[in-house]
Amino acid sequence: MRPIEGSRAGPSVRSPKTHIMRAPKKAAARGPKASPLPPEAPQDDPAALSSDVLEFVTAIDDYKRQNQRPFPTWSEVLEIVRRLGYRKDRQSA
Repeated sequence: MRPIEGSRAGPSVRSPKTHIMRAPKKAAARGPKASPLPPEAPQDDPAALSSDVLEFVTAIDDYKRQNQRPFPTWSEVLEIVRRLGYRKDRQSA
């Protein structure tokens, strides 16, 4: 039995210069999105957070909303922390 030309069993009909366009590979899934809250804090119960953590997360969230910045830079985070009243201890400097 003679193979049908162009079938997989027969000779290739593509020229060596033919390129197949492929979609770029997708990045591997990294699992669920990370939360800004500490891992020990229940995500659905803000009352379980310490007042300091809740104040910090709220300040970051307010900043992001007011400045339309989903990802503030570290300099902006430092500015937010200073606005909350945190200062570097001169003895440990």
